[in-house]
Amino acid sequence: MASTTDFTKQDFINFFQTLSKEEQISLTKELGYQKIPEKKTKKNKKHTENQPFQPTKCNARILVPETDENGDPIIHSTDKNIHFQYISVQCCSPIHENGLCKNCLKPNNRFKSCTEKGVAPFGRFNDGQDPEFYTRISPYSKEKHTYYLKGKPIPEDVQHLQSDTPTKKTKKNKTPKNNESIDDCHKDIDWKQTFIEQNVSKKDVKTLKSFIKHNSITIDCEKPKKPDLVEAVEAFLKEKYSESPQVETTQDDTQQVETTQDDATQDINETITEEQYNDDDHFADNEDNDDDDDDDETPTIEIQGVNYHIIDGYAIDITTGDKVGLIEDDPDDWKSAGRKIHAKNLESLQKNM
Repeated sequence: MASTTDFTKQDFINFFQTLSKEEQISLTKELGYQKIPEKKTKKNKKHTENQPFQPTKCNARILVPETDENGDPIIHSTDKNIHFQYISVQCCSPIHENGLCKNCLKPNNRFKSCTEKGVAPFGRFNDGQDPEFYTRISPYSKEKHTYYLKGKPIPEDVQHLQSDTPTKKTKKNKTPKNNESIDDCHKDIDWKQTFIEQNVSKKDVKTLKSFIKHNSITIDCEKPKKPDLVEAVEAFLKEKYSESPQVETTQDDTQQVETTQDDATQDINETITEEQYNDDDHFADNEDNDDDDDDDETPTIEIQGVNYHIIDGYAIDITTGDKVGLIEDDPDDWKSAGRKIHAKNLESLQKNM
């Protein structure tokens, strides 16, 4: 029995190429295949200048750039409104009325109309005009276009705009809908004052959504409307600001207590100083009472090598009498003034070592 081998795609191609044209057509029909027509490329129409006027065709003069064999303009411009090396030709489309075609009669034609001159802005091909350039104002962009004709002088102030290569058009970057300007539109608003004056409902939906997104506020409904947004924002602000006065009062009370303690500490230090002076005056007369005086001395504590007096649980600087901080707290947790005093004491201690 003869061995069989796989019939590859290349084998079929080789076999197909050995067939005649008629056999190839017959085989493709039997296999259900049909020839895919080649896509025809649109060739640019080559305009020829200085052609005779054709009265049976559209009379309008149109301007087109002089092109090479590939249909590309010979001279380009770096300014979209300035055009070089244009030639004057007749439209030659079928006449619709008044000697013009349907296209040239359109008042808003993108290339063949002007906001000032109307339709056929370059005149009729048989009107005998021979200017150095034509102008036209686009009905869409409202910008003025200038067309310099082939063989005519070009002003010096626009000669530098000529180019041998086309200018690449830059794509405009589309701004996403949820951009930063929208997300940050709530930041310039005093929300505390808005809440106090009950003006949350007066803010627009975009601002409310921005505030909700920034503060990660959750809303139960899937498609919230403005009343839902207002309710969510008001609830958030109420929780945030309703206890603020109490907090401020507590802070004021704390500051008042600390001030009172400072005054009391100062009075105690003055009393201690006076007692020390009195003891010094009578030191010689009361040598037998040293033990009793030691019992009355202010207790001290050593913190990181620095000795402090202890009064009402506070470390008091021995030299200045200033309150440094609670002895139970770490020195790093003391207030700024206390930390500075302690740092100076540590510095002096190191110098004396």
